[in-house]
Amino acid sequence: KLHAIIDPSHRIEFPNIPEKDLLDVLKRCLVRNPRERISIAELLEHPYLQLEAQASPEPEQTCDRDLKRILTDLAALQSPSSIVRAANNLAKMC
Repeated sequence: KLHAIIDPSHRIEFPNIPEKDLLDVLKRCLVRNPRERISIAELLEHPYLQLEAQASPEPEQTCDRDLKRILTDLAALQSPSSIVRAANNLAKMC
């Protein structure tokens, strides 16, 4: 591996992977010449990173959904004992 870093004529072999955008990111990040290498600004705009950012939900949205579900469940409870049980179960989750 050290030989690959030292030898400028060494070509990096990339496996054939299904995520073509990921392969493009890897290839562009591993360009030897820093002037030809992808910049951080370009990297942040790359489609692969844009897809990853959109794929994961915001933590606040997840928290809001969970909170709404919990409040809806609590509103449906009828007896004081069921409310106490639900409160104890929620306390255990935290």
